[in-house]
Amino acid sequence: MRTYPVHMANLTLSVDQQLLDKVRKRAQALGTSVNQMVRDYFTSVAGDDNLEADLAFFRQTSGQGTPDPDYRFNRDEIYEERFQNYGKS
Repeated sequence: MRTYPVHMANLTLSVDQQLLDKVRKRAQALGTSVNQMVRDYFTSVAGDDNLEADLAFFRQTSGQGTPDPDYRFNRDEIYEERFQNYGKS
């Protein structure tokens, strides 16, 4: 297996000092760094770029299940569920 060097770009962010202090404490408790946490978050947002695998999974799982013909989308129910779960980890 051949590996290639990865060019790392610098990024400057502006965040509230109190927020940064909290994140630093969390990173320390997790045994990592704020830098690594940001890299991990960006990686999760960007995905793995494995389009073929994503398409195969979509094809395999799409169309499964039986939709309820009486179901009607209700925005209030969705928001209520989110508010009830907000802050729970």
